[in-house]
Amino acid sequence: MGIWEIFHIILAILFVIASWFVWRGVQLEESTDRYDKERGKDVLLRALICEVVLGFALIFVDSFASSQQRREIAFAVKRAADAEERLAEYRKQRHLTPGQKERIVELTKKFPSIPFVAYTAVEQEPWSLVLDIGWHLRNGGWNWIAVPRGLQAIDKTLPAEGKTVADHIVIIAPSAFEQEAKALVLALTDATVIGMDDIVLNVTDQTSVIIVVVGSKR
Repeated sequence: MGIWEIFHIILAILFVIASWFVWRGVQLEESTDRYDKERGKDVLLRALICEVVLGFALIFVDSFASSQQRREIAFAVKRAADAEERLAEYRKQRHLTPGQKERIVELTKKFPSIPFVAYTAVEQEPWSLVLDIGWHLRNGGWNWIAVPRGLQAIDKTLPAEGKTVADHIVIIAPSAFEQEAKALVLALTDATVIGMDDIVLNVTDQTSVIIVVVGSKR
């Protein structure tokens, strides 16, 4: 129960009490006793004033509460709309932006013929994105190596991808390709795209090629 509902209840109780005093004042005013009649007039006047004041107070509280409720409803509607917009943005298929494509072109020119493999979460959205990334890297001259017994795209000219349970994009590279991997992270990072705003770089010599891992959106 909100504070305005509590105020309403208190004022309503006081209004009922004031109404009782109005009734009591009328009774006393109708008395044949002069003292009771005078006292009744005083009680009636005071009760009527209190009743009027409490009546206006109730109207004000109800009006303010209604205004507050309208603001709360409007705020809730806005939050729901924002949540719906974020959900729609989250569900949207990620694609390389023109800026990312330009950076990949510059990257592959600066560091030509780098070998890499691709891994994807087993969902259509990340798989489409990793194919997009792989295609542009290979088109720029990098050597896209197929993962044995991996996922094969409908386009048979594209190498197979490995499977991952990652929930974000990770670039894994040996120390020999650390510079190239850092440049790739910078090329792919885009703060305006959910799931491409916090790409992780992992340098390890347990691999001899760059591994592009595209997981589901976090």
